[in-house]
Amino acid sequence: MDIQEMKRAIASSKEINTLISQQKIFAEQMSKANEKLNFVVTKIAALDLIEYDLCSLRKKKVLPQGFLSVELVDLPGRKGVLIKKLYPNCPAQAADLQEGDIILSYGSREAFSREVLASCIQRTRPLTPVEIDILV
Repeated sequence: MDIQEMKRAIASSKEINTLISQQKIFAEQMSKANEKLNFVVTKIAALDLIEYDLCSLRKKKVLPQGFLSVELVDLPGRKGVLIKKLYPNCPAQAADLQEGDIILSYGSREAFSREVLASCIQRTRPLTPVEIDILV
């Protein structure tokens, strides 16, 4: 082997070592990124389970949720939801709501239907003050 061939072999060896070194760095970076991704995926899965559990508990009426103790009726073609019946000694009475009042909004949400309104009320923690716009 002459000197030129030896130089080429050494240069080739240095290039190979450089590529191996770069590959190791890339593999380490990919491993760290994969660990972070697994962490995020695990957290998202945990949050999904928590949300599912909370929904299940609400449906079973185990979790505290807001309530007004009123009977509501949709007003087709009109804005708002009618209070058809008000039950005695309830939060709605404490808020000075009356039978026949029309709830236009609850908090920042418009009352498009009794389902929307009921959902907003149920997502409110008990004893949380909420602004209710009504048409008397």
